[in-house]
Amino acid sequence: MNDKENHSLENKSEVRPTSPKQIYYQKTDQDLTPRSPRSTIRHELRTPLNAIIGYSEMLLEDAQELGKENLVSDLQKIQTAGHVMHNVINDFFETSKPSAKSINLKDEKMGNKLQYDLRIPLNTVIGYCEMLQEEYDSNIIENFGRDLKKILTSAEIFLTHINAMLTNTPVEADNIDSRIETSYGFARIGGDANDIYPISEDRPSLIANHERSVLVVDDNRMNRDLLSRYLKRQGLDVITAENGIQALEMVNYQPFDLVLLDILMPGINGYQVLKRLKSEKAWRDIPVIMISALKDMEGVVKCIEIGADDYLPKPFNPVVLKARISNCLERKRLSDLEKEHKKIINETFGKYVSHEVRDEVLSGRIPLDGEKKDVTVLFADLRDFTPLTESIPPKEMVRILNCYFTEMAPAIRSRHGSILQYLGDEIYAVFGAPMPLSDHPRQAVGAALDMRQRLIKVNKLLERQGHVLLSHGIGIHSGSVVAANIGGSDRFSYGLVGDTVNLASRIQGLTKRFNTDILVSAQSRARLADEFAVEELPSTFVKGKNSPAEIYKVL
Repeated sequence: MNDKENHSLENKSEVRPTSPKQIYYQKTDQDLTPRSPRSTIRHELRTPLNAIIGYSEMLLEDAQELGKENLVSDLQKIQTAGHVMHNVINDFFETSKPSAKSINLKDEKMGNKLQYDLRIPLNTVIGYCEMLQEEYDSNIIENFGRDLKKILTSAEIFLTHINAMLTNTPVEADNIDSRIETSYGFARIGGDANDIYPISEDRPSLIANHERSVLVVDDNRMNRDLLSRYLKRQGLDVITAENGIQALEMVNYQPFDLVLLDILMPGINGYQVLKRLKSEKAWRDIPVIMISALKDMEGVVKCIEIGADDYLPKPFNPVVLKARISNCLERKRLSDLEKEHKKIINETFGKYVSHEVRDEVLSGRIPLDGEKKDVTVLFADLRDFTPLTESIPPKEMVRILNCYFTEMAPAIRSRHGSILQYLGDEIYAVFGAPMPLSDHPRQAVGAALDMRQRLIKVNKLLERQGHVLLSHGIGIHSGSVVAANIGGSDRFSYGLVGDTVNLASRIQGLTKRFNTDILVSAQSRARLADEFAVEELPSTFVKGKNSPAEIYKVL
C-alpha cells in the first residue's frame, strides 16, 4: 500500500481477506452494508472468467478477419466453454433466485455437482489453449501467444479459487501468476474520496491533442488490459488507473471524455469515486459507465442515483459496450458544443450588456440564429479625435478613449441598451435587441441626453489634466433589422443587418454639419410623443438614399 492509501485509511481498521468465504463490509456514506459470502465468492470467480471470454473474443475477431477457419473453430470452443462456466457460476450463486437460499457451501453434494458442471468446460479451455500453443506460431495473430497464455492462466486461477472455496483453504498470493492481479482486497474500504486531492485550478492536459480520451479504472490488470484493447480498436485514446485514488489524480490533471469505472476496488470503491466525480463542478459533466461483475440491482440503482450515465455487467458484450460508449461520447460531444456555444455568447455579451440580458441569451429564450426585430440604433462618435491622436502619446490617447467609453457605457445600459461594438472612437449600440423593448426610441433618446451630461463630467477631468476637451455627435434611428450571431468559424459576434443601421450612422454624421450633438430621424421622433423637446431641421440627402431624410435635433 502506498503512502496516499495509508493516508486515506488513517484511523481505519484494515480488513485483509484470507479466504473467499469471509464476509466483507463496504463502507458507504450512509452505513456499513454487509456483502454475503456467496456474492463475494462469485465476484472472485467471475474475474478470471471475464478474462477467458474477453481475450477469446478478441482473438476470434482477428482470426475471422484473417480467414483462419480451423483457428476460429477452436477459439469458438474456448469462448463457448467460458460462457458455460459463467452461467454455472451465476446459477450456483445467484442470490435473487429462490433456490439460492438452499445453497450451503459446505454441502458435499453441492460441491460435487459444481465440480462436475465445471469439469468439462474448464478442461475444454485448458486443453484447447495448450493445443493451440503447440500447433500455431505465436505471431500468427498480433498478441496471439500472450493472449492465449492469459486465457490459460485465468483458467488455472479459476480452478485454484474453486478448490479453495470447496476446501475452505486460503488462496496464497504466491500461487497466482504475478502478472495477473486478483481483487482480494476489493472490499476493504477506508477513507473518503472527498478528503483527497483538491481540484487543480489549472488542470494542465497531459495529452497534446485531447480528443476522445477514455479513463479505465479497475484494480484487476487483465480487466484493464481487455477494456483498453477493445477501446483502442474503436480508435480511442485510453489511459488506465488501478484504483480510485489514482483515477481522481488523473482526472484532476487532464480532461477525459468518458470514465469506465469498476465498483469493487481497494482504497476507495467505485461508488465513492463516482460520488466525488459528480459532486465537483469541473468533473460532473464527464460521462461515467459503471462496470462490475456484481449482478446486484440495488447496486445498479445506487450508481444511477449518484449520477452514473450507464451500467454494464461483466463479462461485457463487445457490441453492447461499443454502442453504449459511442452513445456516451456523442452526448459528451454535444454537451461540450453547448458549453462552447454558451462561452461564446458569454464572451460576446458579457462585457456589453447587462447580466440579465446575458442570462436570457444563455438560457436559450432569445434566438441567435436570425430574427427580425424592431429596434432603435444609436451611434456616438467623437468629433475631430483623429487629428488629436497625432498630438498626444499613444498610451495617453488610449487612456482618454477608455475614460470616455467607461463614462458613456452606463448611460446606455441603464436605459436597457446593448453596446454592440466600440469602433475606434465610436460607440455602436442598440435598444430593443437582443431583449425586446416596447419604448426603445424613448430609451435611446434618454440615453443620449444622459451621455450629453456625462461628457461634461469627462471634460472637467480632462481640463484638470491639461487635455483638449472632447465633443461628440449622436445619431438615432428606429426601424426593422435582422439580428443574429454573425461571423466566421474563428469569430462570432451579435450584430444587426439592415438599412436601419446604415441610416443611423448617416444621421450621426450629420451632427457636425448642423453643429449639434444629438439628431433623431422622423421615424424615432414619431414615437417619442411630447416628452422631449426637439427642433425640426431641413430634410437632407444622405448617402445611399434616393429621398431626403427628415431629421430633428434634440434640445
